[in-house]
Amino acid sequence: MPSVNKTEKIWSETILTASEDHVKTVLYTLCKESNLRIKVLEQLEKLQKAENPKKRKHSETKTLPKCTVCNQQFDESKNTAKSCKWHPGNREVDFEADCWVDMWEDDIKAFDFEDEDVVSEWPEGYRWDCCDEDGDHAGCMEGPHKGASAKSKSASPKPKKSSKRAKIHTSEE
Repeated sequence: MPSVNKTEKIWSETILTASEDHVKTVLYTLCKESNLRIKVLEQLEKLQKAENPKKRKHSETKTLPKCTVCNQQFDESKNTAKSCKWHPGNREVDFEADCWVDMWEDDIKAFDFEDEDVVSEWPEGYRWDCCDEDGDHAGCMEGPHKGASAKSKSASPKPKKSSKRAKIHTSEE
């Protein structure tokens, strides 16, 4: 086993010794967060293909379309009026969030708040200006997923922005 730092060793041992039921429960919970769902499903698909390459039927390996609104893959046969969730507004840094307190001492000016890994790691440090929900909130609007050939959804008017926040992401970009 390659050398790993102490933290990685702890989480690695925790995962490897967890029961199958606990791992499934954690995985299910993580998949409720849209930004992790695709990564988890892609990894499971890779593992399944590697495990059973000859048993996979062509229809099972079909690539699902990606929604042009929420960027999630979706099964067209299961696409309902509530399948897609999105924000019509902008995700902004909430500089008053508790998660940033310790960073002021570590030269926060050099910190890349627009990095998606940072947003994923500290979603509580971001808010959506359309609904004031945390940065990892699935969406305050819903509708059917839209494929690449469909017209994009129109955004509703955006509320007034707070001066304590900085725009970092538009959901329609």
